[in-house]
Amino acid sequence: MIVITKLIGTLIKAVLALLMLALLAPILYFAWRANQPMDMPEFKGLTFVQYEDWRKMALNDIEAQYIQNHPEIKLVPFPLALWYMLTPWRENTKNMKPNDMCYNVNVGVNVLRAIYSALHVWSTHKHPFVAAWWRTFEEWIWDGAEFDKTTFPVFCRLQPNVPTPEQYEAMKQERANMTP
Repeated sequence: MIVITKLIGTLIKAVLALLMLALLAPILYFAWRANQPMDMPEFKGLTFVQYEDWRKMALNDIEAQYIQNHPEIKLVPFPLALWYMLTPWRENTKNMKPNDMCYNVNVGVNVLRAIYSALHVWSTHKHPFVAAWWRTFEEWIWDGAEFDKTTFPVFCRLQPNVPTPEQYEAMKQERANMTP
């Protein structure tokens, strides 16, 4: 009886370990793949991490320039960012930096794109799954970049002029030299 109990306990532990591995494997794959150069030529050899870092730098520049050129416009902090985008009334807010509003909204959308692209690949039975998932994710990221250049608010309109890895590193170095 003790042997059967130990066997069942070991079996339950093995199933739980496999379940944890099944849940962590896509996350680990995504983390690894995000640091590899993207396959689509539109990304010019940048990794997903570099691409997102470039977007953050570019959006911060656009936001800063917009705030400087339009001091009469009232911006809200990120927790109210969606409300800001959905409502034209901003009389009760103070002039504040939007706390990387455009970038943070984009990161949230990219998390949804990762989940939806995985579900799409899974539901359409594309094989091999992980390669098809990443390819679909990249395509959806690029579609989002194309869409972003026409969306509102104005300070979130980033043109998809993706730099090469060398240009990205130069931009990063220039920012490091500018920061006090």
